[in-house]
Amino acid sequence: MKRYDTFAGILVAVLLAGGMLAGCGKESGSVAQNTVTSGNHVMETEQEKATEPMKVPSSDDVQETHKESVENGEETKADGVEETTMALTDTGISPDGAKDIALEDAGFTENEVGGVYVRREYKGKTEIYKVEFYVQNKEYDYEIDAYSKEILSVDFDIDDDYYYPGATQAASSTEQQEGIGIEEATQLVLAKVPGATEENVRIKQEWDDGKLLYEGDVYYDQKEYEFEMDASTGDFLEWSEESIYH
Repeated sequence: MKRYDTFAGILVAVLLAGGMLAGCGKESGSVAQNTVTSGNHVMETEQEKATEPMKVPSSDDVQETHKESVENGEETKADGVEETTMALTDTGISPDGAKDIALEDAGFTENEVGGVYVRREYKGKTEIYKVEFYVQNKEYDYEIDAYSKEILSVDFDIDDDYYYPGATQAASSTEQQEGIGIEEATQLVLAKVPGATEENVRIKQEWDDGKLLYEGDVYYDQKEYEFEMDASTGDFLEWSEESIYH
């Protein structure tokens, strides 16, 4: 009887152990199956994403985004791009074209004028050329629309203080005795601008703080030279050079 009880106990223990192992196997299979199912779901999701068409923003979307950026003060510019509020000046007439319009209106050729000065600038919202030139002791000033070629204004001044070839000597005999004459001063100026002639020089005599000076300018070879000279010695006190086109 005792031996039978022992055998029955062992049998029960074996059956219990087998049941536990069977349960673990079933759970492991479920876990593995779930893992495979989950992996398949991930792969299917990635494939769906890969096959979705890329959404391209419409022009309305871009404009709306740009508008919001400007309103929020967040607008930026691309690196190396300069911002400008000025209109482009690569169209319209050229400086030479503006010069020709002014000379034709005044009735002169370029060889008949002492010098021409041309610069492009804004007058209000209109882009214009200012053209200045002189003939003997008369100075002409033109304003010309840089695009329509219209002459907006014209004016001329007579300045009897300037000496020019054939005119009466500007300096008095008393002033002549105190230094060099105006003709000699003109030659000193021309020596600094090879190729220029007396027709290219405007020169006049001035008193400045009790000192007698010669001052004026030279227009030659598309350049303007301005000078100031000590009338008693002929020494240049000031001398500058720049293009007639600005």
